[in-house]
Amino acid sequence: MSLKPLIFFVHVPKTAGSTVNEHLKATMPNGRAHCEAIIHKDDEFAKAANTLDWLSGHVTLSVARNRLAAVTDRPIRYFSCLREPTRQVCSHYNWLIEIHARGPVFYNRHPPNIKEISERIRRSDNSSASAIIENLELNRGLFLNMQARLSLGNEFRWATGQIYQQYDLYEMIRTESGLEELVSTMTGRPLEPLARANESGYHFDKTVFDSREMQDFLRRNNTLDRIVYDIVRSF
Repeated sequence: MSLKPLIFFVHVPKTAGSTVNEHLKATMPNGRAHCEAIIHKDDEFAKAANTLDWLSGHVTLSVARNRLAAVTDRPIRYFSCLREPTRQVCSHYNWLIEIHARGPVFYNRHPPNIKEISERIRRSDNSSASAIIENLELNRGLFLNMQARLSLGNEFRWATGQIYQQYDLYEMIRTESGLEELVSTMTGRPLEPLARANESGYHFDKTVFDSREMQDFLRRNNTLDRIVYDIVRSF
């Protein structure tokens, strides 16, 4: 008897992944978001991988593949979504302010290093491109080229032709314009407009990310995200 496939959603932060998770929960309640909390706990992750219909998490493709291969023989259906790179960095930067604005209960769920970054960002002059750039540079792993790193995997060796081969591991990967198609394919339900989840207002003037200084910085330092976004947008 063939094993039922497991859906795995590589949830890149601030790419409408929470919206995807909410629709998965609504159509397939037997699943788990934010599986990064258990992915390195062998027994708990093995139970989830062998009994649930879907998993979603802020983990790289390579970590997901390696950990799933270690705990289950089920076929895996991989999915992910990317977002226009400047807007993704801007939204993720804003999120580090938003987690504090949501109150102490929500804020204290986050690890100490994230709270330290949040505190530094909240002390900064976020009307200044230079101040924001300084924070982005200090936390490059959190903000820059994150979409490429998560969606391709941290073991990926960069070569443009191989990006297509790596994305062939996904059943589907789309940008924000293909979100309805992505969710429909994952759930097997007809296309319908998606209600957005986990949206937040901005705590600074986001047009600072459209400034010449910021655009020049991102062009030099967020290049890999731009490459993969343009590739996925062509699918």
